[in-house]
Amino acid sequence: MSLKQLSTFQAFDAKRFFAGKVFLFSKAELWQQGEDREHMETLGTKITGVIFRDAVTYRKGAVGVNRGESVTFKVSQPVSAFSGWKAFDTRFEVTKVTKATIYGDFRNLLSVTVPTLTPVGGAGAPVRKEGVK
Repeated sequence: MSLKQLSTFQAFDAKRFFAGKVFLFSKAELWQQGEDREHMETLGTKITGVIFRDAVTYRKGAVGVNRGESVTFKVSQPVSAFSGWKAFDTRFEVTKVTKATIYGDFRNLLSVTVPTLTPVGGAGAPVRKEGVK
C-alpha cells in the first residue's frame, strides 16, 4: 500500500536549520520557470552557496555535519543585486525563508526560496566604520 500526499504533513524547521550557518557565495544565475523555452519567465536569481560554518546541533549531539555542502537559494531579486558579490569571498546568512521543501528519493534535497540574503563578510558586505555612531 502506498499512501498519498504524506509530504503535506512534513514540516521543515527552516529557522532552526539556518541558524548558526554562514554560507560562502559560489555563483549567481537567472531563476527562470516555464513550460518550455518559449514561455520562460524570469522570477529572480538563483544563488548557490557552500556551507562555510555550521554551528547547528543535530541528532545525537552531532555538530557541523553539513559543512561543505552546497545549497541553491531562489531569491526574488535581480542578478544585479548581487553584482558586488565575489565567488568564494562573500559570506552570507539566511535571515528569512519564504518557502523550504525537502524532496528526493532519500528526502535529502532542499528547495529554498528567500526574499533576500544578507552578506556578512568579504566582498559585498556592508563596510562597518569603527567609532562612528
